[in-house]
Amino acid sequence: MNPYALIPLSSFVFNALLLTYVFAANPRSRASHAFVLFAGICAMWALGDYLAWSFADHPGVMYLIKSEIVFWMSAAFACVHFVFVLLRKRRNFMYYILLYATMVCIVIGLSTDLIITGYEKTTWGVTATFGKLYFCIILLLNMPTTIYGIYLMIAGHMQSRDPIVKKQLLYLSIGSIVMYCAAVFTNVIVNAFLKLPSVPALGSSLLIIQSGFIFLAVVRYNFLTIGIRGAAQELFTQMQEAVCLVDYTGKIADANESARRFFSMPADAKELKVTDVFPATVIPEKEYVNLEIEVGDAGRQRLGLLSSSSLTENGYAFGKLYIIRDVTAIRREEFERAQLEDQVRRSQSAKMESIGQLAGGIAHDFNNMLGAIAGYANMIKLRSKNGNAKIGSYATKILSASRRAADLTGKLLAFARRGSSEMQAMNLHTTIEEVVGLLHHSIDKRIAISTDLQAEYCTALGDHSQLENAFLNIGLNARDAMPNGGQLLFATTNAQLDAEQAKVIEPSGSAGFYIVLTIADTGCGMSKETCSRIFEPFFTTKEKGKGTGLGLASVYGTLQNHKGLIRVDSETARGTTFSIYLPAVDSTPEPPPDETVRLPKTTGTILLVDDEEMVLDSCVEMLKELGFSVHAFQNGNLAASFYAEHAAAIDFVILDLNMPEISGQDTLRKIRAVDAHAKVLIASGYYSRNDVEELKNGGAVHFLQKPYTLKQLSSATSKVFLAS
Repeated sequence: MNPYALIPLSSFVFNALLLTYVFAANPRSRASHAFVLFAGICAMWALGDYLAWSFADHPGVMYLIKSEIVFWMSAAFACVHFVFVLLRKRRNFMYYILLYATMVCIVIGLSTDLIITGYEKTTWGVTATFGKLYFCIILLLNMPTTIYGIYLMIAGHMQSRDPIVKKQLLYLSIGSIVMYCAAVFTNVIVNAFLKLPSVPALGSSLLIIQSGFIFLAVVRYNFLTIGIRGAAQELFTQMQEAVCLVDYTGKIADANESARRFFSMPADAKELKVTDVFPATVIPEKEYVNLEIEVGDAGRQRLGLLSSSSLTENGYAFGKLYIIRDVTAIRREEFERAQLEDQVRRSQSAKMESIGQLAGGIAHDFNNMLGAIAGYANMIKLRSKNGNAKIGSYATKILSASRRAADLTGKLLAFARRGSSEMQAMNLHTTIEEVVGLLHHSIDKRIAISTDLQAEYCTALGDHSQLENAFLNIGLNARDAMPNGGQLLFATTNAQLDAEQAKVIEPSGSAGFYIVLTIADTGCGMSKETCSRIFEPFFTTKEKGKGTGLGLASVYGTLQNHKGLIRVDSETARGTTFSIYLPAVDSTPEPPPDETVRLPKTTGTILLVDDEEMVLDSCVEMLKELGFSVHAFQNGNLAASFYAEHAAAIDFVILDLNMPEISGQDTLRKIRAVDAHAKVLIASGYYSRNDVEELKNGGAVHFLQKPYTLKQLSSATSKVFLAS
């Protein structure tokens, strides 16, 4: 065995071990595959040299030398291919030129003697004798290919900002340059030109130099991560988020294109610091998660969410990473959507207000007519006690019909927020339990009613009757939504709402501490379109004759009258949840009035003022029936003038609010101007809670809702006499 053959053999073994190690370390990487191809070709080149030197006397040695030339040409291109993959470069025109040129030269080398004409023995083994095209191949193929590969490595080293990547490429380029220069020196200059047979052609043997540098790159810096780092660099460049790398001095070392656009940084900007670009709210020493920042002037304002973290190595911070997500478009869309929603809510509120005014006006006129009907029916009933019983029964039916009609207008007035309210501190849990008790006796037993009254503060200022009717209305609607049974829950909690949260529920809502009543059913639910209309008067999804469409409209009006809020959440086939918000008060509910009080006085002189003739006449008849002497006027000015002359003889005044020429409020002021302590009973079918508060402050004693019965009128006049 030729001992000199151990030189190429060692190169073969080293390359074989290196390619095995690399492939085992990362078998799925394209860079690994490209390196295995390159190192495998180099190993076969060295193996060919080893066999040619070992079997110099064998007749087939010419074929070994030819195969060695094939691997030598292939190795140059395999190196270029490996660098392309390693640096994630796109295959370009140069790549394909070198590929096709290598293939052509391999064919020429195998099929002709134009490259290798023969061989001669030397001290080391054998060496090829060169043909006519050998140096052409060297100059036109091998040198450009090898130099191009080395150029790519050096260019990658110069362009990279990553210190680890720079070191990886430095090792690879140094190894390739040293190996190539040594091969040219021994193979071409010494062997071909100087004709020194004592110095062998060490091309394949010198591969061990390149392999040694590659081994250092693998062991010390894992050069295969260049692909990953290249991907990271590409990701950094193409990220939609703005990314800034800042060194320990606060200077921006690098910024991607998104960051330059976000901060309007010029492309050639240098020596910029965090404080030059970021708003003053960003403190370089702090770390942030989704801090909202605003940059730019009024004409080009941009909003972003900033997150930052420290960059460390071996426990020492050497810089910071800032990532900014541009949310300008998102915030603009949110703002526009909020504006649109607010417009819709305001439009809906205005629509409800206008419908409410219409409903209130209708209810006012209707109540006046009902008042006259009920009044005369009462008188007929009284007169028929000792007369025709059949006429008395007719009067009873008229009164019953008028009460039903009054209930209907009561719902209209509640929707219009114009009904009278006896506001007092009340325990909402007590009202809910009463409603639940009523529902237990009036709905299908297959509907399970449960309560979960958790509100610690459950006292509200309200009208017990109105709120009870509102809760009952919702409960009965839930019953109708569960014809086959289900579950109905009444639950309470407390909630503190700020102004923004309150306005989301209702545009007129205000901040405060609320009792939240949740009424939830498991019924058929409603579509979004139905949900948007349920509080409109006369809107109903029930069959004709089974609903007036005023139930939920009156609920809405009642809650408006109580400064409450209501929200509906529903989905078809998933049930409905009403959330009712009533302002909580720090007060103790008043005990029920003593029903055993005896009224000391039942007669006197009354000044009656009402612009409706029928109401005036019927009320006069009822007051006379109660034993009162009555002076009636349809005009407030005339009534005030009469009172000024006969104030001492008048016990109290019954006054309508809505009158032409002069309103009830102005008439009251004129009467109070004569006697500041004049007793006044307001009788009206249409007024707001604000009107009530104003009249109370003005000295009105009591309120009587039209239409009223003889019994209600008697009770109201008695209370006026009791007032001091």
